[in-house]
Amino acid sequence: MSYEALNRRRFVGAAAAGGALLCFGRTGHAALPDTIRFVVGYAPGGASDALTRALADGLARRSKRTTLVENKPGAGSLTAMRSTKNGPADGSVLFTSSAASVIQSLKPSNRVRLDSDFAPILMTHRGQFTLFTNASVPVTTLKELITYDRANPGKLSYASFGVGGQSHLAMELLNQKTGMKLTHVPYKSNAEAILSVLKGETQVMLNPFSSLKQHVDAGKLRALAVTSKEPSPHAPGVPGMREAGVDGYEVSFWFGVNAPVGTPEATLQWLNQELNEVLREPVAQAVIRDQFGADTIGGSRDDFARVIAGEMKTYEDLIRTANIQLEE
Repeated sequence: MSYEALNRRRFVGAAAAGGALLCFGRTGHAALPDTIRFVVGYAPGGASDALTRALADGLARRSKRTTLVENKPGAGSLTAMRSTKNGPADGSVLFTSSAASVIQSLKPSNRVRLDSDFAPILMTHRGQFTLFTNASVPVTTLKELITYDRANPGKLSYASFGVGGQSHLAMELLNQKTGMKLTHVPYKSNAEAILSVLKGETQVMLNPFSSLKQHVDAGKLRALAVTSKEPSPHAPGVPGMREAGVDGYEVSFWFGVNAPVGTPEATLQWLNQELNEVLREPVAQAVIRDQFGADTIGGSRDDFARVIAGEMKTYEDLIRTANIQLEE
């Protein structure tokens, strides 16, 4: 089933599940922890932190329990993953996951996997990247970029925020799908990667549209396509991959909530029900729309599990076929 079709049915399924959980809601609260701690793998002040705090505040208000947010930035969410992997399996510790968590799972030396060490609760949102070029590159469409790269081998490079990061893997997948051979230049942070493209040190990058719209409006960057099959309302005027001439390419960023494996099913279902309700509240909706430029998802635990399984296979296959060595 496509992501678009899943989006349409997620909230419907969650609402139906909520009715079945009313009995647990009345009898099971005593077994839930008094304090629920959300561990987020990014620093305070960013969009991920803002959404986590909206979720925690909403859950506290609904459940009458104490909720805390603990920031453990570092290593593409690996620090947070490791700290929560062996946490209490009782609903008192939750991990906020993303595609970075999937990628970290594929490195055996990390000894932690999102699909086996954590239980899915729900996906909060999904959004698309946009393919940007420096305005000095003489192209206005993705087709023209492909043609230009073929005519000028080795001239174009793309910036990413680290070897093995999602932007790196997504660009390598685009290289495979289009036959382009853009050279990868990794940076230590997304801010440094953006600056390199603005300066023309590199020429291409993937990033959410909302974060670079000001530079498109100023004529410094061009937006060629979003990384979904169809256009996105969060990137007005930018074509989807199908319209841009590339079939079979779809990459998105997302955010979710997980608990250590072994957490009781009833607890996981209660958290799913409550957090689905929090996602409908204006505060969470505003963060997802304005800070991420993404669509609210929600839905069932099974929906989220299927997404994780699909992402694991996509990135595992890409890492193998592109011979990408994840950084130690």
